[in-house]
Amino acid sequence: MKIIAAQHPLFRKNGCPVAPESLNKVLLASGLPENAFHLRFSGKGSLLFWSEDFPSFLREDLPLDAMEIFLEEVESWSLPLDRGILERFREMLSKESRGGVVFRVRRRHPYPEGRCGLFFRKVEDGFHYVLVGPEKGEIEVDAILNTPFFSRDDLFEPPCKAWLTFLDDALLTNVAVGTLEEGIPDAHLPAFDIRPVRVPPGEGFLEGSPGETPVPSAAAGLVRWWGTVLEQAEREKEVRVHATIRCGRVLPVLTVSADVRSLSTIGMSGFRKVLARMSFRTLEAARDFSWSLRYRYVDGWKEPEGYAKEWAPVVLEHLVEESGLITLLPLRATRKDLPMVHRKTRPDEPYFWSLAQERLWIALRGTDLEKARSIVSPSVASRMSLKVEPPVSLQGFARMSGVEIPSGM
Repeated sequence: MKIIAAQHPLFRKNGCPVAPESLNKVLLASGLPENAFHLRFSGKGSLLFWSEDFPSFLREDLPLDAMEIFLEEVESWSLPLDRGILERFREMLSKESRGGVVFRVRRRHPYPEGRCGLFFRKVEDGFHYVLVGPEKGEIEVDAILNTPFFSRDDLFEPPCKAWLTFLDDALLTNVAVGTLEEGIPDAHLPAFDIRPVRVPPGEGFLEGSPGETPVPSAAAGLVRWWGTVLEQAEREKEVRVHATIRCGRVLPVLTVSADVRSLSTIGMSGFRKVLARMSFRTLEAARDFSWSLRYRYVDGWKEPEGYAKEWAPVVLEHLVEESGLITLLPLRATRKDLPMVHRKTRPDEPYFWSLAQERLWIALRGTDLEKARSIVSPSVASRMSLKVEPPVSLQGFARMSGVEIPSGM
């Protein structure tokens, strides 16, 4: 059995990513019958993956937002007298964490008529379906639901989550690298040091294993943007510029470093535009479709409004995990100020805006209250000519904005 991931809209010409063999082995050892087929949808109904032998007529030509269409196809396969059973199945989806039904199906090549079992379990992001049959004998619902696949959360979900997250990491890395290659002349590309943050260097989109990916930390040396002079004996001074590309200003995708001499043809401003395109395209790729929850926070980002306050717990949790220390800088800002705010905040500064309060908060990584007060506040005030209020902690932001921040953050 092979598990095959849905294609991302940007990579329709590529083959579908295939799960590592280790994940397929977990499924084979999960206690389900040999003729069990798998299909998973996200919470929004997007098709995420299927098992290789899943009946093609139930998944063929499914669009990305496909769960309802899939259920309709199952109903059309079933005998009319059993359609009420599938209505009961739909009710289970809204009320239960797992369940299943058995129904009769008509012959459809290459599958004979007989009984099918359709089972589901709710997962962190959506629904995992298991189809058993068709077969002439009985299918015991309780026997299927008591298998390790349905009764244990630690068997399939952890490696499955790691694989789906790896696909997102690899996709955004490929998008960012491809955008850089479009913007930099081929002759100068060898002078660029490109380092993916979560995907091993050199891994292709369909290659690699999630078990091999490095884990970023506060000590990983993720840079913002600056020039560094390196003194080396018997050589000219080498001046390099560095940047970290982030998806939606939050999670890092890759770092880029280049000798300024390699930028002679496009200049520093041209390089900044390439970096901006890299950030924009990773954001758009994650918005179009994602297999995992890691980058789903981008659904809350709008330009120039920034992140809606409701997305603050998710965004801030990512920031805290990376840098450990987060301070927020409040500004008084009306809607007409937002284009300027978006233009003059840095690519690693997510912000939140409240229409009711006409107030905006910029999230500052690795910055304590004193540094924010003495260094960042004057800089932001000079950049934007807006009223800057005293910086606040996460708890202060929660009180000001009315957003509930998890206690462990």
